[in-house]
Amino acid sequence: MNKDSLPVEAWKTWQEFNRVVLGKKVIFFGVSDDWAEKTIKKGVMELAYFVDNSPTWIGSSFMGIEVKDPNSL
Repeated sequence: MNKDSLPVEAWKTWQEFNRVVLGKKVIFFGVSDDWAEKTIKKGVMELAYFVDNSPTWIGSSFMGIEVKDPNSL
């Protein structure tokens, strides 16, 4: 992989994050009112779906986006 494929550091600015995800389908792991909502609002990626370990969330939707079992990966 080249250096632009994956972030080297865990924390990115929104500009850096958007550069990495631009034009890509992204899967979020874990349903969260905090980070997920902020990232969806500020991100430029296409969110494919969420995955979550909780049986309560699997098969439902969060913010109108499908939540799948992690085994679907």
